[in-house]
Parts: sequence; C-alpha cells; structure tokens
Amino acid sequence: MFVVLQMFLFMNGCGLNPVPAPNVISGSDSLFAPKNNDAIFTFMFKGETYGSFKLEAYQTYGLLKTPHGGGIQKSLDNMNTAPESGYSPSEECGIPYIGYYYYMITDMEPHYAKVLIHAAEENQDGITINFNWWLQTQAGERNF
Repeated sequence: MFVVLQMFLFMNGCGLNPVPAPNVISGSDSLFAPKNNDAIFTFMFKGETYGSFKLEAYQTYGLLKTPHGGGIQKSLDNMNTAPESGYSPSEECGIPYIGYYYYMITDMEPHYAKVLIHAAEENQDGITINFNWWLQTQAGERNF
C-alpha cells in the first residue's frame, strides 16, 4: 500500500515542482521524533541557514511547528505561492495526513517553505515522516 500511495501522489501532480521560481532550493528528507519528544529539520544551503521546523511526537499523533518562524498552514493544494496569511502555531501530521502540503514561515526574515509529507510511520517508538521540501531563499518572497 505504501508504494501504491507514493505512486498515486506522484501521478496526481504531487511530485517535485517541474520549474521552481528563482532562488528556490529543494530536496527530499526524513525526520524521526521519539515519542514524547521532538526533532528539528533545518533548511540550509551553502552554509546559510533559512529557518527550521520541528516535529513533535505524542502518543497518538504528531505536530509540526516553526520554533523560530511565523507559523504553519496545512493544505491538500500544491500552491506555487505561499499563503499571505492564515498561519497557525502548529499543525497535526502523520499517517492520516500523507499527501498534505505544509506551508511555513521558517524564520523572522521571513523565509517561506513548502513541505509535502509523502510517507509516515507511527509506532511505539515515535513518528517518522518522509517529505519533499521547497524553500525560497529570498527573504519575503512567497513564490516557489
């Protein structure tokens, strides 16, 4: 089922954006947070840091937060521009939200990021998310 879901997402246009906007960096990664703890992913390129997001693992769910940013917003839509408003301090993530995009203000510059969770695993040890990400390195620019 895992492979089928990944293929379904890719075939429905949820893969990497074909032509990124100027100053956009992108990649794929995974992050594990132990139960009742957290882990941080930092956006970096050529020695520069562009903010981060935190994955918090709880008994039955996970949360994403931007510890040094302006919030996060969850959507099923693959938007080429980050929303101007509507960000929350946290958003739930995990298996029920595979295929969702998380739009983030990653720091106070501000830098904008888009994260697509394409796989997740939850067990007694914690939560792992596998994701694609895009980050606009030009402060204040919301286009991906």
